[in-house]
Amino acid sequence: QYEIMQVLARDAIENDPFSGRAFSDLARTFENATDLARRNGQPEAAETYARTFAAHAQQALDRDPLNLGTRRMLGLARYKLGRTLADQNRHTDAVPAYETALVVLTDASDRDPDDIELRKDMMRAAYRLGISARRSDDAQKARLSFERAVAAAQPVAEAGALNTGDRNLVTFALNNLAAMAYDEQQGGRMVAYAETAVVILGEKPFLLARQHARGLALNGAYDDALDVLRGAMKPYLSQPTLTSAAQREFDELERLEAEYESQLEQQPGFDEPVP
Repeated sequence: QYEIMQVLARDAIENDPFSGRAFSDLARTFENATDLARRNGQPEAAETYARTFAAHAQQALDRDPLNLGTRRMLGLARYKLGRTLADQNRHTDAVPAYETALVVLTDASDRDPDDIELRKDMMRAAYRLGISARRSDDAQKARLSFERAVAAAQPVAEAGALNTGDRNLVTFALNNLAAMAYDEQQGGRMVAYAETAVVILGEKPFLLARQHARGLALNGAYDDALDVLRGAMKPYLSQPTLTSAAQREFDELERLEAEYESQLEQQPGFDEPVP
């Protein structure tokens, strides 16, 4: 099917070599081939298709530079190239692909700031850039990228357009930021990231409740950390049964509770009577 579509698109280009639409159609066939190869677990083939997709998307944009749809397509092409490289654990190579994708998508979003789908594309590109940068040991780039993903999510949340996948992305981005802050012994930043989750998501998911408590404990505020943990445990305690995943989460909250109770008891003056 893809081969037939490519033949038709190439015929259209030959008939009208200045047609941006024909180049866009040709590019889309390679996008579909990229997605299929990734689903089939063929990362090397997917990379080849993604590079061709990006090349044709660039040609299409060169012929129609004012077309926002084509500009977005180029951003997606570079993003999908990054995904194919990351699939092969080539995160250092994936970083520039994601960076280019983010530049193109940001430019498109600046031209149409009300396009929610463009905002979501920016979220995904920034998040994946953060993942690959972190795995390439570039902590500063990773932090900035995760922060960009969170910032891009805010107007989407305000529009009420965050779906489950989007909410998970925001959660994971903030969790990565908090984990990096923990490594740097920055408890205050961890707390701020947890509070950002409430602003954007309207709740504090398990991962961020955990990081919130860890941040408070890092600063020696064990009483406050225990309050956070016990508040996070209430929804689990209200359920008659827990899934295996929920049970693991609850066990982690209980583990931290026991750890912080022990730390609190060891603090000077813990057993002294209250005047």
